[in-house]
Amino acid sequence: MNNLNYQQKSFKNIMKHFGKHYYYATLLFPSKIKKDVFIVYAFVRRLDNIIDSHNLSQNQKKIKFKEWILEWKKILKNNQYQSKFEELNYFYEIIKKYNIKISLVNAFIKSMKFDISKVRIQTYQQLEKYMFGSAIVVGYFMLYIFNAFNNKTKHYAAELAKAMQLTNFIRDVDEDLYLNRIYLPLNDAKKFNIQEKDFLNKNFNNNFKEFIKYYINKTKKMYKNANLGIKYLPLYSKLPVLYASNLYQSILDEIIKNDYNIFQLKYRVNKIKKFSFFLKSLINLIFKKYD
Repeated sequence: MNNLNYQQKSFKNIMKHFGKHYYYATLLFPSKIKKDVFIVYAFVRRLDNIIDSHNLSQNQKKIKFKEWILEWKKILKNNQYQSKFEELNYFYEIIKKYNIKISLVNAFIKSMKFDISKVRIQTYQQLEKYMFGSAIVVGYFMLYIFNAFNNKTKHYAAELAKAMQLTNFIRDVDEDLYLNRIYLPLNDAKKFNIQEKDFLNKNFNNNFKEFIKYYINKTKKMYKNANLGIKYLPLYSKLPVLYASNLYQSILDEIIKNDYNIFQLKYRVNKIKKFSFFLKSLINLIFKKYD
């Protein structure tokens, strides 16, 4: 097996291990597109894994983050440079191939850097600013790969990216606390008489339930709006995107079934669920029922 094929397999396994929802949807893309999506995921995942590591101190994260950034800058300065981080080499080829703006990559890096320190999001406006770099630009990368990046598709891609990330934030409240992070805006929480200490003490009560319900409803509306944009995508990308959207929404449905208690949630996508959501997506696509 040559090095190129080895790396493609390696990148595929990275998504299979860390991003199962994305992985199953990505398998539905044509081979050429699929390979590029695996590379993009490997690129964003490396930095994400550094920042989210439970085994590294804050200072160690800063050192590894800086090392990664320096490697990326070397590639940008000298496109013949081969980084020890293979995903950087391949992602740079993606940048050139699709003419992706470097400013979008910089926005992603900025949001990842924000996560190194203690995170306390105060307002939804602050959260949206963060999500632009951490999620929306990744949605834009996908549009570039689809050759469908334009003013019309940008809005829907941003909505889907935000919906997926908000789903993660809702599901992972407990896990994020271990990393000293609270992403759901504290100003919104105060409207439900919830303080920072209620997060830290995992004080799940009726107020917290109503707060989570509020954000789930908000997120579901985003999915509904985002799916309306699927009709503007190339034919080969419609089913994978709709499938990913439906799979991710199932996380919210599971939280609802769990009476909104995100502190006692264990969600797994079994084969039956994966297949049922595939059928649902296929039927929705056939009848053009994107919402």
